[in-house]
This record gives sequence, structure tokens and C-alpha cells, in this order.
Amino acid sequence: MSNYKQTTVAGESWVRAKRIVIENPLSEDSTVKFIEEKVVVLEDGTVSTPCGALSISVDSNNMTEEVEIIDPISNEPAGTSISFGEIHAIIFSTYMKLANERDAPPPEVIDPIDEETGGSA
Repeated sequence: MSNYKQTTVAGESWVRAKRIVIENPLSEDSTVKFIEEKVVVLEDGTVSTPCGALSISVDSNNMTEEVEIIDPISNEPAGTSISFGEIHAIIFSTYMKLANERDAPPPEVIDPIDEETGGSA
């Protein structure tokens, strides 16, 4: 039996990390999981479907392991690397920056009339 409206198509496809999940449980090793999707671009639209996952456990045994930095635009090696420990520190620092900004009291608003007169209006 033939496929209904079967056609030959031309396009591009690639696999990408759609989502990155970092688990940081209190009494266990942290894990980083990359959820992948396959993207297919055809002349009449783009289709993406889940296609797999990669994960790594990050613990005191691999904090010095190096990751080669790859430029996300050109996909070329940037000529440098970073350790899992440095990545951990960057993510932690980003969290602390955002948390501190969220938790900071709003700036005090000074009434310009009070400032000019030295008291209330």
C-alpha cells in the first residue's frame, strides 16, 4: 500500500540540546542532563521532535575535568577550556546574583518636595 500524498522533500536537519536540567540535591551528587531534539527544516516549515538525552554526574572526582569551549555561533573551538568546577562556580554565582537582586529592598523614593523644604509639605 502506498503512503497517502507521498512526496520527496529537501531540507536540513540537526540535533540540538533543547533543554538543560541541573539537579542539585542536598545529599547527593549533582547531575546535568541535556534533553535533545531533532530539528528538520523543510520549505514549508520546521518540525522538531524529541530524540534523546545525555547526562553527567558532577562530583568531587571530576571537578577538575576540562571542557573545551566551542563558539556557539561558528561551532569552532575557541582555543580555551574550562573545568567542571569553574562551570559550577559560574552557575552558582549567577544564581546568587539573581537571588540577591530579587531579594534586595527597592530603592528608597525621596519626595522632591520634602527634599526642597527639609520637611513635609
